Amino acid sequence: SANTDAMHIPATLAPRRVAPATACSHCSREPPFELRLLRPPRWPSCASLAAGLAATRRLRRRLQKLRRQSKTTESSLNLFAVQFGLQDPPVPLPSGVARGTAPQRLPLSDAQLEDFDRDGVLLIKGALNSWVEFLSAVVDFQVDHPNSLAVAASVRGDYRYIQLNSWMTNSGIWDALCLSPLGHVFAQLAKTDEVRISTDNLLVNPGESLSWHQDNQIGPVDIDDVLRFWACLDSCRPGSGAPEFVAGSHRKVSLERDVAFVDQREVERGSAGHVISFDIEPGDLLVWHGRAVHCLRVPRDGRSVQRRVVGGTAVRQGARYWRRTGAGVMGDASAHDLQQGEVLGGPYFPRIYPACLESEAKARLSGQLTPRSPLKVFERKLEPFLTDVRKNLGLSS
Repeated sequence: SANTDAMHIPATLAPRRVAPATACSHCSREPPFELRLLRPPRWPSCASLAAGLAATRRLRRRLQKLRRQSKTTESSLNLFAVQFGLQDPPVPLPSGVARGTAPQRLPLSDAQLEDFDRDGVLLIKGALNSWVEFLSAVVDFQVDHPNSLAVAASVRGDYRYIQLNSWMTNSGIWDALCLSPLGHVFAQLAKTDEVRISTDNLLVNPGESLSWHQDNQIGPVDIDDVLRFWACLDSCRPGSGAPEFVAGSHRKVSLERDVAFVDQREVERGSAGHVISFDIEPGDLLVWHGRAVHCLRVPRDGRSVQRRVVGGTAVRQGARYWRRTGAGVMGDASAHDLQQGEVLGGPYFPRIYPACLESEAKARLSGQLTPRSPLKVFERKLEPFLTDVRKNLGLSS
């Protein structure tokens, strides 16, 4: 056993030579070196500690994600089944529904309209009951035959399958948007005579939680002109895939454009409003104002969540095009030619209420639409950086 007293290094400011330790009691050899304190010990700064803590949290989240993926084979995307272009799932439409007919209607009560105006969110129980079987089969087909547009986002593991603007490539989802009562519901809640789709999201089995935020992937339109929606195909509860909302936050919390996450302390203090949540069943329709603050939590123990959602952004009549850059560019990645301030319209932002337009439907069916322009995405993501560089150099933009 070594002499621990001789090995003690006092934490003084002046360099200090430490005497050699005595020989070990189990041998006759002297220690082959001396210890020398060349400079005083440096404690890590608060910034370093914060950075280390953040890195530890990121690593823990990553490990949790990998654990979820390793527990089920369903978390992997079948890259050998990837398809390109238009897909038409071989699924019959719901009984009594046919292509080319007027969309279904679903009148809302005065109480439902008042609840939405007050809270900024409304769950309409059973609104899409007759569409659950159809949409479930369509979504399952899409997962089994992934579209090439979904590969990059899906392999990250945040969802088992995630695809933006799936209506452009999946005829089943297009049929649901055009023929179900979705458009009529949105028209009543937004108090508008016309409804268009800015973007949609096919979201299957979330793997990551999202803290309190307002949506920013809403497409190239101002947040006050949109409604967000979920057509729910599975049962889900708060903490296992169902979102939670801050009631009335659409009137109290106002973030700048392209800013998504809110100050968590406002939610904790209750200054933004009280939290409301829902027990969601297949066929329920969840609609919320674009500014409504909400979060999404999944189990922390790595259990997978079965939750399929066809969601998206509905736009009121007269909304104008807002050119997206930076973080919001993926909501404006298609190859349309709209210019800043023009009224949103055309086949890239199709009308679904009072009825779909034949010209826009034909443009989609003929394959004229380009859901994602890689050059546009690259340019728009780089634009904020170049703007800052020009500003720092004193150059005109």
